[in-house]
Amino acid sequence: MTVDQFIEPIRDYIVRHHLDGQADLDRHTPLLEWGVIDSFALTEVLAFVEDEFELAVPAAEMTPENLRDLESIGALLVRLEAG
Repeated sequence: MTVDQFIEPIRDYIVRHHLDGQADLDRHTPLLEWGVIDSFALTEVLAFVEDEFELAVPAAEMTPENLRDLESIGALLVRLEAG
């Protein structure tokens, strides 16, 4: 899959479940830094990723750089999928 194919479902999930459907969230919005989601919501997002894409994010990859924004998360998932 491409970065964009990962980003759109994750963006839709965050907007629907954590922002009450009321946000214009782009791929470069700093998710944690701007308080779009908190650490608890991040665990829910990662559970969604595992269910939706059958990809588990290893603890070693749960870094601020990898989870900064949708672009970073998408790039991480592309790397994980490639193995």
